[in-house]
Amino acid sequence: GAILAPMAGSSRKFFRSLSEVEEFLVPTTVEELTALGPKAKIHHLDVLMLVCWTRDTIGDTELAASLETIVGSQRPYGLLVPEIKQAIAKRLEQYHTVLDDESEKKTA
Repeated sequence: GAILAPMAGSSRKFFRSLSEVEEFLVPTTVEELTALGPKAKIHHLDVLMLVCWTRDTIGDTELAASLETIVGSQRPYGLLVPEIKQAIAKRLEQYHTVLDDESEKKTA
């Protein structure tokens, strides 16, 4: 990923978890960017690489397929971000539910 800023240029961002990706994605409108002017920042990542990383590294083929459907819509990046963020957040919630259930079974 990268954070793009008119005044500072771009800076790279590396991710080690889906949680970091979900936090990094910031839906932003053109109006918000215009209002911020030179202080604006765009959080950008390669969405096709995200699909591959989710499938091949994380091993979540179901989430990867969902992200691939979103990305395959061919809509502009800014319109994809909210849907991608929502899909990842929902999956993280499911992960936590499963992990909490497993933790309860071990302590019971």
